[in-house]
Amino acid sequence: MNSNVTTISSILPGWPSRKYGEANDTVYRDTFLNFMKKIYRILPDPSSPELFLKGGITEKLIGESVASLSPNNPFMGRVEHHAPWNQFYRVGSAAFALAEEAWDNCEQMYYALHENNIEFPAVRTAAGYFVVIHPLQFLPPSDDPSQIGDLTYASTIFRIRNRPAQEVFCLEGTAVPNDEIKRAYEIYGFTGLLFEEVWSDE
Repeated sequence: MNSNVTTISSILPGWPSRKYGEANDTVYRDTFLNFMKKIYRILPDPSSPELFLKGGITEKLIGESVASLSPNNPFMGRVEHHAPWNQFYRVGSAAFALAEEAWDNCEQMYYALHENNIEFPAVRTAAGYFVVIHPLQFLPPSDDPSQIGDLTYASTIFRIRNRPAQEVFCLEGTAVPNDEIKRAYEIYGFTGLLFEEVWSDE
C-alpha cells in the first residue's frame, strides 16, 4: 500500500485497512453508522458583531452558489466592529462568517470547514477581508423514519431537506472527530456561534 495514502486504519487503531471515503466501501459505511451521532443547528450568537453585505446577498445564502454574482471581485460589505481572529460574525439571522486572518491562526478550523462542500464568498470591508461560510450540501432523506436524514456519506456541515434553506447544521460523532466544526470551535476557543441539538441517535 502507498504510504502516502491516508487510510482509516492509520487514524483509528483496529480499523480495517480501506481507503478513506471510498464510495463503495461498505466496511466504512457500516462502521461509521456505529458511532454515536448528534446533529446541531448552528446559529450565530445575537451578541456577536454583524457583517453587513451589500447588494442583497445575505438573502441569497440558502445553499445555492453565489459565486457567479461576483465572479472576479469580492463582495462589498461593512462590519459592526473588528473582533479578535477567533470570533465568528453573524450575517443576517442565520448565516455566519470569519475574518480571513482566522485561517492563519487556526489551520484546524480551516480544514474542518474546507473538507466539506462549502462555498466561501470573500467580502471586502474597511476593516479587512472576511469569508462567509456557505454550505452547499443538502442532507438527503433517509428511508429510516428515526433518522433526520441519510448520514452515510454526509459532510460534517450541511443543510437539511424539508427544513428552511437558510438553516445550517453540523454533525458530531464522525469517524474523524478532528474534521468536525463543533470540535474545532470548542478546542480552539472560537466565539460567536450557538449549537442547538436537534437530533441524536442515542
